[in-house]
Amino acid sequence: MENIVLNNRYIIEKKISQGGFCDIFLGRDIYDNYFNNFSKVVIKVPTKELLQKEDIDAFMYAEYSILKKLSSKNIVKVFDFGIDPQKVIPYIVMEYLDGKLLNDISISDLSLKDKYIIFKELIKTLKYLYKNNIVHCDISPYNIYIFEDDLILFDFGISKDLSNNTISFNRENYIAMNKKYSSPNIIKDKVNFDFDIYSVSIIIYEFIIGSSLNKDEIENLQKKEFKSYFFKTIKFILSILIKRN
Repeated sequence: MENIVLNNRYIIEKKISQGGFCDIFLGRDIYDNYFNNFSKVVIKVPTKELLQKEDIDAFMYAEYSILKKLSSKNIVKVFDFGIDPQKVIPYIVMEYLDGKLLNDISISDLSLKDKYIIFKELIKTLKYLYKNNIVHCDISPYNIYIFEDDLILFDFGISKDLSNNTISFNRENYIAMNKKYSSPNIIKDKVNFDFDIYSVSIIIYEFIIGSSLNKDEIENLQKKEFKSYFFKTIKFILSILIKRN
């Protein structure tokens, strides 16, 4: 899909990553050329498999509408949504993020100050989402960019706006989260904010113990149903911090 133009406006240049549902491309806005502004953008398009689903347009638009509703330095900025009439491809145009994925940064390399800053920004981001009735549903170090002292959360593909039911698509067709950081109840329970609290609790737990949890350690936490008082305490305190005014 590289080197094509969507809607006679957005040039897709090269693929920079691939998720469970979408391919992410580096691109340019042709309109910027008229103003001698050659800034980069990110263009998100569905994979070939996902394009076969009847409600793919609604799925993509749901993510766009959630991002359009949000305005925070800790949330990726969205610029546009469209459907190319010739290629019949829905797409989302977002800001290009510089920096590193949190997943690419070794926990052992983070100072206590670094961990505190990330923790503080995560709390701030979760409070903002909670205030706006948004559940991300897939918070993990793979969906967090770190740039200097800034933290930016992205990939709202399976997010849910609890205050808006006007956009309809079959959510069961679009469940592809990072299982390591996802609540064990995310499949069977109705979407709720505890999903995000669980995910961030795992990240903070890893920060405190100084290493990433492996699959067996995660499963042990889940099997004990949070009888690990250390983890349970983190989750409890985090819940209070997020939900208080």
